[in-house]
Amino acid sequence: MTPAQADPGTDGLVGRVADLCWRAVDRLPADAVPAVRAAARGLFQPLRLAFVGRVSSGKSTLVNAFLGYPVAATDEGECTKKVTWLSFGAANGAWARTYDGGRVPFAFAEDRSLPEKLVSVEARMVESIEVQLSLERLRGTTLIDTPGLNSLDEDNSLQTVRFLGIDEGSRAAARTADAILFVLNSQVHEDEEAVLSQFRSTSFGLHAEPANALGVLAKADEVTMDAAGAWREAARLAANHSRRLSRSVAKVVPVIGLLAETAACNFSEPDAAAVRSLAALDDNARDDALMEIESFSEWTGDSEPRRWEGLWKRLRRVGLTALLELGPQASAPAMVRTLRQCSGVDALEQEVDRRFHSRSHALKADRALATLRQSVSGSAVDVATRRLVNRAIDDLSIDPAMHPLEELRAMSVIASGRAGFTDQDAEDALGVLGYPDPLHRMEVIGATGEGGAAAAAAEISRWLMLSNTVLSVPGRSAARVVARSVELCVERMQGES
Repeated sequence: MTPAQADPGTDGLVGRVADLCWRAVDRLPADAVPAVRAAARGLFQPLRLAFVGRVSSGKSTLVNAFLGYPVAATDEGECTKKVTWLSFGAANGAWARTYDGGRVPFAFAEDRSLPEKLVSVEARMVESIEVQLSLERLRGTTLIDTPGLNSLDEDNSLQTVRFLGIDEGSRAAARTADAILFVLNSQVHEDEEAVLSQFRSTSFGLHAEPANALGVLAKADEVTMDAAGAWREAARLAANHSRRLSRSVAKVVPVIGLLAETAACNFSEPDAAAVRSLAALDDNARDDALMEIESFSEWTGDSEPRRWEGLWKRLRRVGLTALLELGPQASAPAMVRTLRQCSGVDALEQEVDRRFHSRSHALKADRALATLRQSVSGSAVDVATRRLVNRAIDDLSIDPAMHPLEELRAMSVIASGRAGFTDQDAEDALGVLGYPDPLHRMEVIGATGEGGAAAAAAEISRWLMLSNTVLSVPGRSAARVVARSVELCVERMQGES
């Protein structure tokens, strides 16, 4: 999860938004000040990425896969019932944040994960869990694991709702994430759509299209009983979810979270040796062993039944089948690479990188401006302050440094089909908008080297013409965004030459 190259203009944008927040603080009523202060501080902190979903949806497994470290508890326990913040620290440590403002340290479990029980403090007194890990992946990102929605314990679901700032009258808006991964399974439930809709209304900033939410079909291998066709069916289902939720998430990405976690955290050289021994069997014996967990354990004999059972649970049939195709000479690193590829996590991390990390300053600025807009909407705010702040927000919203958000929204419209583009136009537009690096964009439109300026000018004209001819209103707007993206790219490259 290495942040992609960001537009340097966003640094100045963050400063201007922060300045507006601090100036507004002096004029706001006392109950609105904490949210604005928190929003201003958040502008200079790592991107906050939250994992949200139903109980047993695979959230914590996905968190571990992203971290490459098995810290998030995947079984129901006291820690999984609290919002858990995972950030960078020079040394590993964990603390329970109590409702009275306390910070109580506690130890990790033997397997390096969070413990099932918080023995040093009563669970009912704990507001959230704070974890610091010395992991490079956390230098630019704070991950947030939330309690499951639709929990059997209603208070746990309410914690997630309050964290997202979607309960009426909640003042938690400033603590919400800059972006979320909403973890879904085969069916999209009504309560999930309701949560996404409410999150969108408070967190999608100043515009209608989703910019800071991705959906994740986290158990792609469970969408069908046909192991061979599981990924194809998962891709189809993810596309259906994307269309259904297009107003709330930018895209739904299929992932096999268990394989991603295994590759990142739980695959060892002894595991690789066990797979190689299985690969050395003749075809019939190997097929028999893969029929089900009982026959798999039966084949292994009594030497290490727990190891084989654990390997089956971590790889399932889809993972084992992929590894066996590598043959009996495959190395452990080759197996890990195969598991990552099979899991789809690389594609998910790529989406997170290009949508969120590369545009993190603009996302955080938009979130802060949305918080600020909300803070001046109350009746206790005087008219002069409301006009002053809203006028400044409007000016900042059209700053060129905020254009990356328009790109994200255009990508959502195009990918959902609501733009009305031809397949070729959609592919070309997403090629330009997909990555913010100017050199990449110039290469996409063939505007590098001799004749580059003419090619760029032709591309701008093409999209401006399309903006006047495409039938849908969202499509016209998306075409103008592509044209503006090429214009800004040319201006930036000229400025650097």
